[in-house]
Amino acid sequence: MKPILEEIHVENFKSFKNTTIRLNKFNVIVGPNASGKSNLVDLFRFLKKALGEQLDPYAPYLEWWSYKNIVWGGKEELPIKITLKFDVGGYKIIYYLAFAKEDVIRVLEERLEIPEYTKIERKGNLITIINNPKIIQKIKEKFFKQVSSMIKGVMPRSMKNERNIHNILDSLETPQKLITKRTIEKPLLLSFHLSYIFSISEELVPEILLPIMVRGVLGENLEILLFKLLTRAKKPKMIGVVLPSAVSKMIKDQSLPWLDILDVRRWCRSIISLKPISIDVVKTPRYMYEASSGRLSDNAENFILMLNDLYRKNGGILPERLTLALREFFPGIQIGFDQTRDGKIFLKVYQYGYELDPPCIPDGLYKILIILTAIELKPPLLIIDEVENSLHAKTLQYVIDELKNSESTVIITTHSPVVVDMVDPQDLLMVEMTPEGSVFRRIGEPEEAKRRLRELGITHSEAWLNGQLEI
Repeated sequence: MKPILEEIHVENFKSFKNTTIRLNKFNVIVGPNASGKSNLVDLFRFLKKALGEQLDPYAPYLEWWSYKNIVWGGKEELPIKITLKFDVGGYKIIYYLAFAKEDVIRVLEERLEIPEYTKIERKGNLITIINNPKIIQKIKEKFFKQVSSMIKGVMPRSMKNERNIHNILDSLETPQKLITKRTIEKPLLLSFHLSYIFSISEELVPEILLPIMVRGVLGENLEILLFKLLTRAKKPKMIGVVLPSAVSKMIKDQSLPWLDILDVRRWCRSIISLKPISIDVVKTPRYMYEASSGRLSDNAENFILMLNDLYRKNGGILPERLTLALREFFPGIQIGFDQTRDGKIFLKVYQYGYELDPPCIPDGLYKILIILTAIELKPPLLIIDEVENSLHAKTLQYVIDELKNSESTVIITTHSPVVVDMVDPQDLLMVEMTPEGSVFRRIGEPEEAKRRLRELGITHSEAWLNGQLEI
């Protein structure tokens, strides 16, 4: 179950005073200069630094020099508030956090909510857990019913009486810890870092109610576990000792992978956000240790190392989508890797047998390899600013098709009418600047828009440039 980002709500970040952005799987951001396209890219770069990286000192705004440069209107007294809405296996998950500048930037508040199930809030050092009482009661009833049935089925006759069964059920710690509301105090472990809501998950599971307990934990896995525990107990009296802790451990084991999916820190750390790429930086040979993070850097400076890693893992050949792209758009090109005398890795390219040193390799070749490498890494969110740069129209169409068919949620920005004509109107997310900040909107009736444009005999880009694409 991969978390799919469906909506972002932002307050007071750069040009986003109070902005809601609803996302599809594939999104093409279009708008005039200074309308807020790049600010959306910067938002995710900020989140990646704020939640996905260990920073000391904790100053995720340094790329923009100061907090003043990332807050609405330069008003340092304003908090930056971000809400991310995910779909995880059919469940709607909401994560909210608020930053503020005091002596340093701090995370003032966090909230993780699974509507109709549970909500976990942190304000300062206080963490509050609020669970839906109806769901808790449902789980308790189902849990005790199944456990009671299993115990009766495998318990030795000498122990099979209602008192013993009730004693075992009463000793089970897991259902007893399912509460409707509790507030605990957990001090910050690091002065520069947020308390981070997911660091408390393991110690509070199974106290924190999660939907997986409804549809997964109380099914076949529990029955198999109970059967093994009760039939393998060497002495009947051990049943009441083994069962409670083992059931609790099983529910923890089942729940934690699900919590791991909701780990916003890991999700942010895995984002790939490519700003306009400096090919000169990309061409520079790199040491292997520069790929230790396992992630493609935002300026793609470690791209050669990431591609080399994919190449080696694939048995010394490029992944299929890269091979097909080279065959189609760069005939006669062959790619390999080599090392400098001091151990740096660089891309080795031959064109019809003639070796091209890194400075002589076409920029468009680097650009398509970088984007296709990013797709191969399967990030949860892939963002590409000005996707059209350095690419021929046919190559660009291939790249767009690969992005649409990838496993990632994709956001690309563009100024190119060519890109606008290549995508479906429903993929377009138009942005404009207003006195109240950037505003994003989609075409209300994309199919009607396509029909009307056909009647008028004009392209998507012509309609967009002339303001006729807004229905």
